[in-house]
Amino acid sequence: MTKSENWIWLTSLPTMTSGKITRLLETFDTVDDIFAATKADFRGINGIGEAEIGDLCNKSMDRAELILEVTEKFGAYILYYDRADYPSALRYCFDPPYVLYVFGERLMWDRLFCISVVGTRKCSDYGVQITHTLSYDLARNGVTIVSGMARGLDGIAHNAALKAGGKTIAFLGCGINVVYPPEHGDLMKAIAENGAVISEFAPGTEAFGKNFPYRNRLIAALSQGVLVTEAPRKSGTLITADWSLNMGKDVFAVPGDYNRANSQGCNDIIKNGTAKLVDSAIDILGEYERELIKMGIKAENFVIEKKRVINKEPVSVVKKASIDDPKYQGLSDNEKKILEVLIESNAHIDEICRKAGIAISDVNAGLVMLELSGRVNQLAGKNFSISI
Repeated sequence: MTKSENWIWLTSLPTMTSGKITRLLETFDTVDDIFAATKADFRGINGIGEAEIGDLCNKSMDRAELILEVTEKFGAYILYYDRADYPSALRYCFDPPYVLYVFGERLMWDRLFCISVVGTRKCSDYGVQITHTLSYDLARNGVTIVSGMARGLDGIAHNAALKAGGKTIAFLGCGINVVYPPEHGDLMKAIAENGAVISEFAPGTEAFGKNFPYRNRLIAALSQGVLVTEAPRKSGTLITADWSLNMGKDVFAVPGDYNRANSQGCNDIIKNGTAKLVDSAIDILGEYERELIKMGIKAENFVIEKKRVINKEPVSVVKKASIDDPKYQGLSDNEKKILEVLIESNAHIDEICRKAGIAISDVNAGLVMLELSGRVNQLAGKNFSISI
């Protein structure tokens, strides 16, 4: 029996939560002591009732061994709370995750300089452009971009960091072996190759709605600050900003047209002083000059193109390119079919499927790879354009 198995045993008990484990550790010195304890030892501990005691007295390791096996087969690894390589920023956050399942690199967590970039799933073209620009510029200057791998602006932030050659980290609201949303399978693999995908939930856990606001505390905790690029009022995105404020972290926000519903959340938190107004990565980088210098990044070496945008052309513009161009050689057949459609004109993903004659799953996979290689840009509303 190993300490790692004991941690998996404890965190996978049906009635256990992070808060209850914290109370147990106030009574017992280690997870091994918790495993060795008897029913009488658990009596009188705040928050530990009969249901919890019943679970704690079940010493079977079958589930722990299965979780460990599934994690290893998936190619992931596990970080335990009392290990030296566990991220310090998460060790001291609210309800710390005592076990983390990680798919990706074995990063030196405490040497990363992280900024979380979050935004609405139902994003506008403006939101896409500003999220891509800011995330790209931050990553290009050594910042690790943290987000939630959700549809919309989370995915844009991760993709921009990858295009900039930077690191990016995604926190999931489901098990590490559950791809959610399903169209982000290739993005998930790309993040794992250039950062990490992390979950506190056991493998196989479905993407329940309640998991996402809770996981947002980890997005906030790992980062120096949170950047909200586009969010309507009552947006789940603002939950991450609230977590950040409660942890004493910085909050940044991009202003937008006051008539645009998607900008009202950002405008509100700027107006009430909750967030600092941002319209360039310099606004964020300048806040952390001392920390960045420690990483070997000096202000005079910042690389920023403040006015750069993803694509100024409307969706209907015809492109002048050829699939016979040498730069397109070596691509898969599906990727070439997608490019042939986009060479004619920018197109919605449904139109790409129809014209290319390939399945939506294959189109999604091809578009992700083409985006990461810089050959395709994603516009608002699942429209795509070719990069000349």
